[in-house]
Amino acid sequence: SARDETAAVILNTRRAAQFCVVNQDFIAEYTYETVRLTDGEELSISRPYRKEIRGRIREREKGRRAADWRKTGMLTPITEMTEQEIREIGDAFADYVYEDGEEGMFSIFGSREKVSRYICAFARAALRCGWMWAVGENREGFLAVSSSDNPVPASIMAGFLWNCLRILGLKDAFYLAKSLNAGGRTLEESMKKAKQPFMKIEMLCIRKPYQGQGHMREALEAVFRMADEKKVSCILDTDGRLKMEKYCHFGMRLVRTRRITETIRMYDLLREPEMERPENIYGSFPEKDAEKPEVS
Repeated sequence: SARDETAAVILNTRRAAQFCVVNQDFIAEYTYETVRLTDGEELSISRPYRKEIRGRIREREKGRRAADWRKTGMLTPITEMTEQEIREIGDAFADYVYEDGEEGMFSIFGSREKVSRYICAFARAALRCGWMWAVGENREGFLAVSSSDNPVPASIMAGFLWNCLRILGLKDAFYLAKSLNAGGRTLEESMKKAKQPFMKIEMLCIRKPYQGQGHMREALEAVFRMADEKKVSCILDTDGRLKMEKYCHFGMRLVRTRRITETIRMYDLLREPEMERPENIYGSFPEKDAEKPEVS
């Protein structure tokens, strides 16, 4: 059995079973109390060791994910960034020029400085979540990717929300939340409700000296390959028409346009796995809350 294949051993010490993971390749899934092996056998984890064993398994899974990303040759997982790199990301978003007559979400913030500080706070939170990846061999850009099976720890979310309050102030933070809710349900919320797994591109920023050299396309293709291997959809949302059209050009499609204000739109984009075409998610939205897709 998988037990004999060194998936795990039980060491009896003073009649207490201690669960020691030796080879995790034979672990199919696990809960806080048990581990199920690939042959269907289920092993119980003694109470004193549950936290330790779960931590070991998670670390192994994290290492596997990092190895998968390295195979793409384009992305490298990172756990540290310099303050200069973080500020470059904030400045890139703050300096983005929208089309005439178009206002992005950051117009609600009221100033360029608040936009930059907000993005920097988000980048730091993403780094703590383990979402951040360097694009290219020389860190030509940065990418933050989350997944439906890796929720944000409560402590990190609380810290990010606290930073938002410090940056925006209570009144503007409330207005931002109210404006986002006015746009209706997001694609991410709909997929979570439908229990559809996904990967989400939370942020993609190519540093100014390296823009226009194909790094954005290569980073997106690397994410798409990972999503295909996992057989999950890839989603993102953006607040600029030109940004939306560029993502559509790279293989995503617009499934919903959310009206935030008269001059602000949020575009929900989706890219299904190559091997399958799931249900039309756009059709699941109430017609009164959605606009017809303008790009497919």
